[in-house]
Amino acid sequence: MEIHWLCVGRMVGSMIKFTQIEGLQTNRIRRRKARGARKETRTSHVNKSILKWDFRQPDGPPQDVVQQNIYEYVVLERIVPCMIPYINGYVDVLGDGNCGFRVVASHLFGSEHQWHNARRIGANELEKRSDLYDFFFERDIPKHVHHIRWYESPCSEDHYMITFMDLLMYAIRFNMVIFLYRHGVRSQNMNTSSSTILPLIAPRGSNGPLTGPVREITIAHLGDYKHYIRLDFVGSDFLVLSIPYQWFCYRDTFVMGWEHPYLKRIDLWHTLCPDNRRTQSSQSYPFNVE
Repeated sequence: MEIHWLCVGRMVGSMIKFTQIEGLQTNRIRRRKARGARKETRTSHVNKSILKWDFRQPDGPPQDVVQQNIYEYVVLERIVPCMIPYINGYVDVLGDGNCGFRVVASHLFGSEHQWHNARRIGANELEKRSDLYDFFFERDIPKHVHHIRWYESPCSEDHYMITFMDLLMYAIRFNMVIFLYRHGVRSQNMNTSSSTILPLIAPRGSNGPLTGPVREITIAHLGDYKHYIRLDFVGSDFLVLSIPYQWFCYRDTFVMGWEHPYLKRIDLWHTLCPDNRRTQSSQSYPFNVE
């Protein structure tokens, strides 16, 4: 009988402790939602257990599984039709408000769960080269650093990815080209239009400045669903979008000419996707804009 009550006591104690912990987690999430975290989109069907994944685990974060058949995607209608034949795979990251940074992490590290690192790298890049980004962030670097430095899930709209400006940092930091496809946006604003984002400067190698970007990644925005996904394409001849004119105005001399490999593909985009011509905030300049 003594053993019986001892076991019961331990069970009750464990239940109380578990309830307290769950209560803390529930209250924490409720407070985040009260501050305006977005509602889940139709694409937020990823297993929510990844929110509880512990980054202290020694085996590292789980790797993303690239889905092969884009025609099975639940919101296929949100992808520009003329791009679908070129798509080789996609990753639908968790829609918790950090999805833009999750896509960047998926490309760079192979796992959307590394979105904390993606945000941290972006904030550090912005602080380190604040003079380079002053124009794009309207000389308010501290405010934007605060916008990026958010390491909790979910997040409010104040910490959503600002597409062109945030992606520009990664293009420069990793010397890569980022193709941004947006659904249903007709805008002249560089932050709300589809675009090809090139580095503004050329990093230095052992033999001087590099002569071109080292990789390409693609991110797609699903319009009023307010959600980003990762896209992978077949080959290197898929359609690409216009380059924002700001790149031609503020690029370093060492990256002049980096746009040339993309000009024919940009023209092909306008030929095959005429309905999207007006969504672009830029032109395909075949010349230097000083």
